[in-house]
Formats: sequence, structure tokens, C-alpha cells
Amino acid sequence: MLQGTGVALITPFSSSGEIDQKAIIEIVTRCIDNNCDYLVVMGTTAEYPTLTSQERAKAIEIIKHTNKGRLPMVLGIGGNNTSEVLNEIKNTSLDDFYAILSVV
Repeated sequence: MLQGTGVALITPFSSSGEIDQKAIIEIVTRCIDNNCDYLVVMGTTAEYPTLTSQERAKAIEIIKHTNKGRLPMVLGIGGNNTSEVLNEIKNTSLDDFYAILSVV
């Protein structure tokens, strides 16, 4: 499932500092339309550790909704506190993801 080109998605923000939903949709759509093989959601390029849990959840939902199961997805869960990362992995639904990318 995870062969080929995987794109590590960024988290775009509007000028007001909010998650830019339109930009996320455009990025995911461009990846799908240009034959990427899988998406890396919330990897290090998405600034995972600097986002609030609400911002992460919003971005993930936008990506999942836009992708609609068309490409496999990898979920990044990382941070500077290993026990918190492990706790988050245990408490996160991974139903929509093929793998976890974890940087601790």
C-alpha cells in the first residue's frame, strides 16, 4: 500500500492565524490529481507539535473528507514527550490510516 511517492502535507494558515480549510482541500486535491501514491498527514512538515489538539483534529478531518479514501494515508503523531506520544497513539482512532509516522 505504501509504495511510490508519499506526500508529507503541510498545514496552511490564513492571515488571521486559523487553519486554512480551502488551502488544505486544494493541496490534497492536487496530490490526488497528480498521481501521488499516498498522503502523510500531520508529519513534521505539518508542524504537528506546534498545533493545538483542536487544530490537528480539524486539519485531519478536512484531509480525510477531501481524500474520501482515494489514497492510503499515514498519520504522524510525534512530539518531545515520549509518554505523551505513546498515550496519544493509544487513544487515537487509526481506522483511516495504514501506518503511523512517529518522531519522538
